Amino acid sequence: MNIVFIILSLITTYIGAAVCSNATEISAERVSNYCYYCSNCPRPFNPASPYVTTAPSNTGWCAMMSATSSPDGAYTRGVAQPGLCFSSGCSWKTVAGRRTWVCCCNNQDLCNAYVPLTCYYCSTCPRPFRSSSMYVTRVSSTTGWCAKMSSSSLPDEISTRGIALPGLCFSNGCSWKNVAGRSTWVCCCNRDFCNTGISTSKPMLSLLAAALMMVIAVFKNI
Repeated sequence: MNIVFIILSLITTYIGAAVCSNATEISAERVSNYCYYCSNCPRPFNPASPYVTTAPSNTGWCAMMSATSSPDGAYTRGVAQPGLCFSSGCSWKTVAGRRTWVCCCNNQDLCNAYVPLTCYYCSTCPRPFRSSSMYVTRVSSTTGWCAKMSSSSLPDEISTRGIALPGLCFSNGCSWKNVAGRSTWVCCCNRDFCNTGISTSKPMLSLLAAALMMVIAVFKNI
């Protein structure tokens, strides 16, 4: 009889542990309860736009869809339909018979504001920059932008890299900005791991082209 009670106790303990373990896994699952929705979303995306609303997600996933894989393309946003998303990230899928670039996320509410993006992060980055350095890590951007900041516009100066703060970046390129009350050389980009070096802005390219033309003209007159 004692043996029977011992066996029953062990079975009960095992079942209880299994139930608790299963409950823990379910509660730890990431879900998005609300998503941004817009059929013709503003560019750049602005959640305060009258064309943008929020919708409850019945699948736990939010999605962005476009005919192009470019972060600057025209996207629709909304709740991911059942069977559309299984992991976070972007990939080509067939939606309603059309090849569509689909970006899925479920890490937080309203996560489909920006295309999922990974940036390099370092507070005092190595010079020259090396992504394999122990001081360089990778972080997921929640703003759709990566940034590189320095007190100088010279390419070999000390810089920091990471996620661009909300409202800091609106276009690709470099310019002087006021960051925390200081004049800072900020380079913005919206591609995975794009904040490796300083990208040359369009105004800078125009100046370089004009300078080159002047040099050529001088040599022709000599």
